[in-house]
Amino acid sequence: MELLVSAINKSGGDIFKFAGDAMIVVWPPSTKTGRVEQYEELKTICRQALQSALDIQQKLDNTTIIEDIKLSVKIGFGIGDMSIIYVGGVFGRSEYLATGDPLTQAFQSEHQATSGGQIIISQQVYEMISDYFIFERDESLKPNFYRVTKLISNFKVKFKADALLIKNNIVNFDAFKQQILMYIPAALLPYIEIEQEKWCSEIRRITILFINLGIDLSDASTQEGLMRIQKVIEIVQKCVYMHEGSLNKLLMDDKGSTLIVCFGLPPLKHQDDSARAILASQQLVEYLQRINCGCSIGIATGLAFTGVVGTAGSRREYSVLGDSVNLAARLMQSAMQEKQSILLCENTAHTAQHKIDCTLYKELPMKGKSGLIPCYVIKKDQRILKTHFDKLALERMKIDDNNLSIVGEQKSVRQIRELIQNFLDQDSQGAISLRDMDTERDFLLVKGSFGIGKTFIMRSIIKEIETQQQSSYKYDENVKFICVSLNSIERTFRMNGVRKVIKQLVPLIKTEMTLQEIIEFIGQENTQCIDLFEEILGLKEKDLVAEFPYKMEQFDKQHDKGIASAIIKLFELYFEEKLIKKSKKYRKISISIDQGVEEYSDSDSSQKSHQSFFVEGERVSPIVICFDDFQYYDSLSYYIIKNIVKKFSRVFVIAITRDQFWEIPIQSRKDHNHQPNKQQEQIYDRGLEMIAKSYNVNTHEVSIKGLTIQNNKNFDQKQFLLLYFGFNKFQKEQRCLVASMVHKFDHLLFTETRNLLINKNFSSYMHYYLHIKTHGHPLLLLHLIQNLIESGYFAIDQSSQTAIVTQELQDLMQSDQFITIQAPLASQQINSSIIDSLSCLQVLLLKCASVIGDIFDVQTLYKIINIRQLNQQRMLLQIKSLTAKDVIEYMHGDGDNRYYRFVNPFMRDVIYQRMIYSQRRQLHALVAEQMQLIPQPYEYDDMKDFRKLEFHWKISETRVSLQSVKPIKYSSRAKKSLIVKQIQMLTNNNDPKVILKRGYFYKRSDKGVSWQYRFCVIDSVEMRYYINDGNKEPAGILPLKQITCVQPIYDDVKKPDHSPYGLRITISNWIKKDKEKETRVFYFASRFEDELEEWAIYLEFAKANAIYLDFVQNCGKIQFPIILQQDAFDPHLTMLIQEMSKQNKKIVEQEPPKRVKKQSGNIYTPQNKTETRISQQVPAIAIKRFSVRFSALSEQDDSFTYQSLKDKTKEFINKSMMLLIAHLITHQEEIEQCHLGQMTRYIRRYQRHFVTSLSQIPSLADFQLQ
Repeated sequence: MELLVSAINKSGGDIFKFAGDAMIVVWPPSTKTGRVEQYEELKTICRQALQSALDIQQKLDNTTIIEDIKLSVKIGFGIGDMSIIYVGGVFGRSEYLATGDPLTQAFQSEHQATSGGQIIISQQVYEMISDYFIFERDESLKPNFYRVTKLISNFKVKFKADALLIKNNIVNFDAFKQQILMYIPAALLPYIEIEQEKWCSEIRRITILFINLGIDLSDASTQEGLMRIQKVIEIVQKCVYMHEGSLNKLLMDDKGSTLIVCFGLPPLKHQDDSARAILASQQLVEYLQRINCGCSIGIATGLAFTGVVGTAGSRREYSVLGDSVNLAARLMQSAMQEKQSILLCENTAHTAQHKIDCTLYKELPMKGKSGLIPCYVIKKDQRILKTHFDKLALERMKIDDNNLSIVGEQKSVRQIRELIQNFLDQDSQGAISLRDMDTERDFLLVKGSFGIGKTFIMRSIIKEIETQQQSSYKYDENVKFICVSLNSIERTFRMNGVRKVIKQLVPLIKTEMTLQEIIEFIGQENTQCIDLFEEILGLKEKDLVAEFPYKMEQFDKQHDKGIASAIIKLFELYFEEKLIKKSKKYRKISISIDQGVEEYSDSDSSQKSHQSFFVEGERVSPIVICFDDFQYYDSLSYYIIKNIVKKFSRVFVIAITRDQFWEIPIQSRKDHNHQPNKQQEQIYDRGLEMIAKSYNVNTHEVSIKGLTIQNNKNFDQKQFLLLYFGFNKFQKEQRCLVASMVHKFDHLLFTETRNLLINKNFSSYMHYYLHIKTHGHPLLLLHLIQNLIESGYFAIDQSSQTAIVTQELQDLMQSDQFITIQAPLASQQINSSIIDSLSCLQVLLLKCASVIGDIFDVQTLYKIINIRQLNQQRMLLQIKSLTAKDVIEYMHGDGDNRYYRFVNPFMRDVIYQRMIYSQRRQLHALVAEQMQLIPQPYEYDDMKDFRKLEFHWKISETRVSLQSVKPIKYSSRAKKSLIVKQIQMLTNNNDPKVILKRGYFYKRSDKGVSWQYRFCVIDSVEMRYYINDGNKEPAGILPLKQITCVQPIYDDVKKPDHSPYGLRITISNWIKKDKEKETRVFYFASRFEDELEEWAIYLEFAKANAIYLDFVQNCGKIQFPIILQQDAFDPHLTMLIQEMSKQNKKIVEQEPPKRVKKQSGNIYTPQNKTETRISQQVPAIAIKRFSVRFSALSEQDDSFTYQSLKDKTKEFINKSMMLLIAHLITHQEEIEQCHLGQMTRYIRRYQRHFVTSLSQIPSLADFQLQ
């Protein structure tokens, strides 16, 4: 790229735009005023351009970039008047395009090139420079096109280097800086501000749309065509920005216009980018068809390079590159050929399956792809309740009673099934009636994490009940199930949670009234209410594009009550009964709707008699409503749901909600405003409390947990793996171990017992490791095992139901370096949006920390982070902010250093894998160097420390995969680092003569006549050489402390022909046959340079160690290390850490512990399934739901202080013991049986001394206590 741009610059050309694997180059027009002068100047410019093209082809065409990949260059030329148009403008974002006849000529010329190395020009260019170049034509070229072969030597024109570059005309940059910012992507701006543009380049999982539009260069020739282009681009921008995507590139040529749209670029990463991309595509097709503009879209999802491409100079562009980008382009071309509006790749269809149903269209051949590529289209009939498990559930398992609890406990599934079945049984028996308003109503809240299986369980139970139900109601119908879920655009609608209820309920009403009459009947002449219902039911079209960006409308409570009243009337129509309030009690009257629309009140109901639809035993069927994505509803939805639950005993409401990993609203990422998150949490909490505290509402809460690893009644991890992958045992690659029984497992002691498990029961070790790594999350485990199998780390033996684990994976697990294995898709979806909500400085800090390890220290972090804007104090402030956001967690400090760890599962992996490989190599080398100076925390043995050091050097020194069979060739500094660590490990055993290295060497004879093959040994005291490895007596001994010089041989000393690499050792005294000899020079030789270098390094450092040990022995036990530990620390950072520790210690000692500030309104925390009031005994805990346990964006009190994990654990254990003692004290006085954690009189009196909820000790909330 550098050579290409340099050649263009020399000729005065300017890169106008990058176009995928091509670029558009423009030679600016002449500044001359006369017509003759302009023509001559243009001719000169044209000649310079052609000379530059010939130079590029000569130097770059067919050049090998990397092994087996060569560069191919095709060049086309056109000449004439060109225009630049600016289109778009939504949210201040504009795109620019080059149009005109020269563009058409250039594109058509390039299409005429049949292979690389060719330069094709148009007729217009030929007429201008035909006298200066040699051309050729053949049958492959169309008329009016010419192939340039070479320059006539006498007519070479001199280049004016950079003479005509546009940048030279820029005088006052600040004057139009704001206009330029309109064309710079939002992902790049923060990094430009801190002058760290190179760090914006990342490897991200994104969804790419290639869109072909029905406009081309010919449309830009007229004013009407330009207006049409502006209208099309405006629609595209609105449809894309509505779903929070990014318009990356707009290209226009003679074949049409191509847009590249991306979902998942910073700062707009979502958990459902694939679904958003499909929804945006559907809107694009719909709205472009309205203005008669054709549209073909290809959508692909996968890893891609996202960042700046170009040169180190001023010609750069933010772009996306990768196989998934190419696949999207091929899918777009296939969509055009197949006459399909939208084609999806397999990854997109599967990652969007929890929101959008897709089906296989066909398998198609594609350019650059081997074999047929499966292409998917969107299904017309969409199910409402969709799950993350659909693909595997359909392919590998059958849904029946035995595996309903795929991702939860049998107890939870049984409880949900029983609650629904009890409601249906009571209703079928007539025990539930709308007439009895005092009847308890059940409200079921199903809670769980992202991908835990809440929706799958509910859908399976509903399907089971539907198949087993027998009709016992009027109209011979079974119970009606209404299901609601939200996509990204539906979340923005007012009354978002109830719209689908209305759409599904209206067709169920048995009436002769028209749809419009029903709307007018329930609307009660309320114009706003009628308009809303007409929009929901499709009688009035809502133009989403025209109204975008949306303005928040203000509605009063009276308006909300009117809408709720209308929905209540809708349910009355369905049940064919009317609720009338009288004397603060409800009673039922029948209504007739056969003869048209009638209005009734308390006064006229007694004057008119109407035929009743209600006959005992002939009631209409009850309704079960399942609300998915319950956490994203607006306040009006919660208010309406509360009224439905409260007033209709024959409606059973189920709410499915996440208790963590909520999607982060993008609004909160702009201007660093965190209020939208807090507002949504408050809306949810108030809405849930409003429903739970309603009169006669009985709220049940069921939490869906993850997988267990114990062999009990719960659905455990082994069964899960057997069901999905066909194995539940693990075996080492080298040999099969006889398993010994290991019954108990403790997460807290796993690190200490790891080696014991590996040796005694490798299968149990693997199960425990995977369980800890995934936190028992089934979707994380599912995706992780898939990645391990696809990467070749597992080999499945179906016959023995065993997975063979490769040695590479065992090494990575031993060193806790899972970061080179692709993070599970679920973890990418969870963590990526949290990462993108952070500032770019915080992201850079986390990237550096991810290289250090799961646990990292601030001293090492500061040494490897090389950012001018991030000094010591600012870095500590950023770390404190990340800790407050619960992205990282403070472990402990030792005065000079502080240690932290990542909180979220796989957070470190996701951040690390975003970095491009050059950044990784650079940081790994820095970390490896610092590991030799700064002590590492929590290392249980030197071998693990050595493995980590070796891992860092492997990554930094190699450009191939760690799984590659090719040996890694370490640099000299890496070898020295590893050898020093090995020497340190071996000498720490207190063995006075521990062997450091042994092997065969060629040694020159004493007289220097011949070379003999000798067996050499280096220990901590001396180097010995033997005639062979069978000899017990050495032929010579070289005391290490007597060696004065070790150096490679570069002079004319003759070496063996087969061993050309020599080593010279100079020693003052040595021993032969128990006799001390005087000064001598020894010569050794080896076949391999690397081997010789290793021996030289061992000798150098072993010599230094021997001299040091001799000094200590003669001068006493004093410490005289090469470098003091304190010298490795940054002094200013150490001072700041010590001040921080003192301040936190004072705050902890002086101030009593504060309770967490309550949010406005109590938070619903029921103690059992029948409780309907908030317990006043336990203080409300401010639940944060946007990250692993707490919100990544929730605001913290100003009094936030660090508390180490050790202190939290100590507090937890002490209070738990007090809790147990309190139960023992009050056991006989109060109750016969007591459960740990249950509130007692003693605990209520002295509550602050006890742990009554794990959420009070946040860092321990994930512990599984048996």
